[in-house]
Amino acid sequence: MPVSRGRVKQPQCINPEIGKKIFAQIMDTGLNRGEVALAEEYEGYIQSCPYCSELVPLWKIKAGGGLLADAKKVVAEAKEGRAEVLHKRTGEVDIYFKPTTAGSAEGLLGGVNQ
Repeated sequence: MPVSRGRVKQPQCINPEIGKKIFAQIMDTGLNRGEVALAEEYEGYIQSCPYCSELVPLWKIKAGGGLLADAKKVVAEAKEGRAEVLHKRTGEVDIYFKPTTAGSAEGLLGGVNQ
């Protein structure tokens, strides 16, 4: 990846309007519990766009609830009293954060509405 002033330059979407449509379609399908399948024209675009090719697989995981089981595990670990899971209560919501989890170098956040 190109480097600029000591920072890694983030890839940019080559056509933000198409990128927004892809994101909306993936999230809408996921929220309605459907199977995420994109139109053929989008599949070709995703391959050519460095931004979308990197993020679309993550969007599909999030839309399909792929992290739900992991989030439930983090909440269960917190309730077991595991010190590596951080906990904070905000209003009526308990928020749990585990800095490192399998498949996530950035940690995982889970919340429970009481």
